[in-house]
Amino acid sequence: MYRRSFVSVSVSNHKLKIVKTSKEGKHVVKAATYEIPDGIVSQGKVEKPGEFAGLLKMIWKKERLKEKAIGLILPEFSTFMKTLVLPRVSLSELDEAVRWQSREFLPHEGSEMVLDWKIIGEKSDSYEVLLVAIEVGDLSGFVGAVDAAGLLPVFVETTSLCLERIAEGNAEGKLVVYRSKGTIVATVISGKKVLATSVINNADDQLVVANLAQILARFNKNDIAKVAVCGNGLTKEFLNAIQVKLNLPIEGLKLSVTGLSESDIQHYIIAISQQSINPEEPSNAYSINLLPPAWVVHYKNQMRDFRLWTLTLVWSVVVFMCFLAALGTYTLLSQEALALQSKKNTPKEVVSGQPSLTAVSSEITKVNAATNKLDAVIKAISYPQVPVNSIEQKRIPTTTILAYDVNIETGKVSISGIAESRADLLKLKQVLEDAPEFSKVTVPLSSLLTEASIPFSMQMDYKK
Repeated sequence: MYRRSFVSVSVSNHKLKIVKTSKEGKHVVKAATYEIPDGIVSQGKVEKPGEFAGLLKMIWKKERLKEKAIGLILPEFSTFMKTLVLPRVSLSELDEAVRWQSREFLPHEGSEMVLDWKIIGEKSDSYEVLLVAIEVGDLSGFVGAVDAAGLLPVFVETTSLCLERIAEGNAEGKLVVYRSKGTIVATVISGKKVLATSVINNADDQLVVANLAQILARFNKNDIAKVAVCGNGLTKEFLNAIQVKLNLPIEGLKLSVTGLSESDIQHYIIAISQQSINPEEPSNAYSINLLPPAWVVHYKNQMRDFRLWTLTLVWSVVVFMCFLAALGTYTLLSQEALALQSKKNTPKEVVSGQPSLTAVSSEITKVNAATNKLDAVIKAISYPQVPVNSIEQKRIPTTTILAYDVNIETGKVSISGIAESRADLLKLKQVLEDAPEFSKVTVPLSSLLTEASIPFSMQMDYKK
C-alpha cells in the first residue's frame, strides 16, 4: 500500500537521529545520528529554537535530503498519558468527552495543552481510549524550530507510542524497555494499551533494574508475562540483572528491514518503527498525532498550493508544446506556399520531373487538416484552475476549503474543508448547485451530523 513519504526525526536531550525508508517501509535508505550541543534541548524542551533549526538545516544539507515532510518523535519528559473508559457515543461526542475528562488530570487548561487520543478497545456500551497530551509551549518549540528550518512537520508522537507499535502483539502484558546511550524508557503495555510509561535517567544497571521492579510492583504479578527489550544500550550484565531481579522471561524485539546491520537497526529502532506507518491527521480516531490543529491547516494549505502550482505547470507545458506544434505547422505551410508560388512562375520545362500542382495541393490539404485538428485540441484544453477559481469565488466566508481534487477528463471535482456550522455547509452546497457550471453536488451524510466546526467533503460534476 502507498505510504506518504517523510523523514523520521527522533530527538533526545543530546542526540538527534534521522531515518528515511523506502515507500513500503521495508528498506532503510538513509540513517544518521548527530550530537545536539549542550543547552539546545533540555528536559524534553527546546531551549534554543534558532540553534536547533540551524542544526536541522545543516543535517539536511550534509545528508542531501530533498524530502521536506518530517515525523517528530519527542522525548517523554513533558508528555502526559492516560487510559480512559467512556460511554459508546458518536466520534464527535467522544472527542468532546475525552477533552472534558482530561481536565481532571492535566496540569493546565485545554487551551494550554495539545492532546490527541485513539480508540484501543471497544465494547457494546463503551470505548477504551488512550490519551496523550503535551504542553503547547513545549510542542511549539520543536514545531517552530522545524518550520524555521524550512521543513514541514506532518506527524508528532512519543517514544512510548513507538515502543507500543514495535511490541504490539497479543493481549498479554509486558514490560517494554528501550535502552540507548543516555536514554532509558520503560513502558508497560497490553496489546495496544499503554498502561504506564517512565523515563529512567540513571545509568547504573542495578539502579535501573530497581526502578523497573518498582514499576512492576504497581501491577498484579499475573498481569505481566515477560520483559521485552530493544535498543543499542543493552549489555549481557544488564539483561542478567533483569532476569535475576524481575524473574520474568526476556524477549528481544526486532524489526524486519534491510539496509542496516542488526546493531544499527537496534540503534535506530524507534525512528524505523515510525517509518512503517502512514501518518494520519489528529482527527483520526484510531491513531495519535500530536501535531497542533493550526499546523494541520497550514500543511493542507501548503499541499493545496503545491498541487495547484504543479497542475498549472503541467498545463503550461502542454500549451507551450501545442504552440510549438502550431508554429511548426505554420512554418511548413509557409515553405509549401513559397514552393508552390515558385513552381507557378517557373517555365514548365524547368520544373519537369518536379511534383505536380495537384500533388502539392494535396499536401497542403493534409497540412490544413492537421492544423484544424491541432486547433480543436487547443480549444478542448480545460485548465484545472478554472473550476478551482469558480469555487473560490462562490465560497462562503465562514467556510475554509483545504484541498481540491480536479479530474479534467471526467469533469469530477472533489473538495474538502471546514465549515463553521451546518447551516454554512448547506449554504455552500446550495450556492454551488445554483451555479450553471456545476451539477450533482453531494455532501456525505457524516458531514452533516455535527453542529459546529464541521470537517466536510463535497463532490460535484463540472461542465467545461
